[in-house]
Amino acid sequence: MSSRVFDSENCVFIGDCIKYNTPDCKDPCFRQREYYFLLDNSNLPEKHKEDTKLIPAPEDLAVFEYLDYLRNNIVDFVNSGSNLVIRGSTGTGKSCWSTKLLRKYIAEVSIGNGFRPRALFINLTWFIKELRRNINEKSAYFSEINKSCYTVDLLVIDDIGATNIGNDFIHDEIYSIINQRIDNELCTIYTTNLSDQELSDNLGDRLFSRVIGVSEVVEIKNRVDFRNSNNSFSFQKFKRENLKDGK
Repeated sequence: MSSRVFDSENCVFIGDCIKYNTPDCKDPCFRQREYYFLLDNSNLPEKHKEDTKLIPAPEDLAVFEYLDYLRNNIVDFVNSGSNLVIRGSTGTGKSCWSTKLLRKYIAEVSIGNGFRPRALFINLTWFIKELRRNINEKSAYFSEINKSCYTVDLLVIDDIGATNIGNDFIHDEIYSIINQRIDNELCTIYTTNLSDQELSDNLGDRLFSRVIGVSEVVEIKNRVDFRNSNNSFSFQKFKRENLKDGK
C-alpha cells in the first residue's frame, strides 16, 4: 500500500467525488490510497506523475482534441483492447499525452480495485538495458515489471524503436510481450519519433507489423508550449482564438 499522506486539498478526484468538502472527506480514503498505489506501481518517472499543461500549435488542435476525447473515454478504449501509436518529434508532447492517458485510466479504475496493478509505463531503451543486465544481475523489481508487461490492462511503451533491437533474445522477448498482448486483447500505447521505415529498420519487419499493423496512428507535427500546473488553459478559448471559419 502506498505510504503517501492523505491530502484533501490536492486530491486528483476534486470535482469528481461526492465526499469532497464534506465531513466524510477524510482518511482513510481508499479511493485516494488505491489511486496512489496504482500510480506508484506504474513505473512512471516522477516528472510524469503530475499533470503537465500542453498548448498545441493551431495545426495540431484536432489531434489534441482527439487525444483528449480518448482520455475522457479511456476505460472504453482500454477495455476494447485497442492500440495506439502517438508519433511526433522531440518536444511535441507525445510522452506527456501517453502518461495523461495512463493516469486517467488508473484514476477511473481505482475505486474498489483491490490494490491490483492495472497499468504500466516502460521506456523501451531503459527496458532493453534492464533485460540485458538481468541476465547476470537478477532483479526482483525488474522481473515483476517484465511479468506485468504481459498482463496489465494498459501498457505504455515509450520511444519504441529508439534502440535497434536486432535478432537476439531482446527482440524475441519484446515480440513475445507485444504479440501476447494482442492475442489477449490488451491495450498498448506506443510513442515514437520515427517514420514507418525507420521503425521497420530498428524493430524488424515482423515486430513492426505487430505494432503499426494493429494500431491507430496519430501524429503531432509541431512543438508544444509546456506550462506548469499553475497556468490555466482552456481548449474552448484556444479554439475560439485560433480556428477560423469554424474549421
